[in-house]
Amino acid sequence: MAGVSLAPVLLALRDSKLSRYHGAEHKSVAAYESGGDAGEAHKEHARCGTNLVAPMVATSLATNLLLRAAGKERQPLATFAAGLVSIGTAMELFAWMARHPDHPLARTLGRPGLEMQRVFTTSEPTEDQLDVADMALRELLRLEGEAPAG
Repeated sequence: MAGVSLAPVLLALRDSKLSRYHGAEHKSVAAYESGGDAGEAHKEHARCGTNLVAPMVATSLATNLLLRAAGKERQPLATFAAGLVSIGTAMELFAWMARHPDHPLARTLGRPGLEMQRVFTTSEPTEDQLDVADMALRELLRLEGEAPAG
């Protein structure tokens, strides 16, 4: 059901100005991390929030099954606690995926998010949009006291 409710949002994002800026952000960060050129970098990024989709689905399913098995699915406090456990576990999985990008499980869990980026949430940016992303990254690095690469 969640997929059906997200469909209009995802379709509205597809190839929009926002999705191009999102792609510019990813390309700018990827270029910074690799020391390469933002124009040549991929618009999909492994640490994008869309890559939380599969871990959230998996942990939500697991905690819901545990609640049902314990007969606690209708108890608000138990449901709240299970939600916190689900979110925390998904975040830990996400961090683990970032540290182990070549692990088969990390690639499997990251695939839905990367596909969501590829199809809906990121588009190839214009040169002006890349310039904005690069300026924003440089300003963030300046505020953090880091010298930008290159």
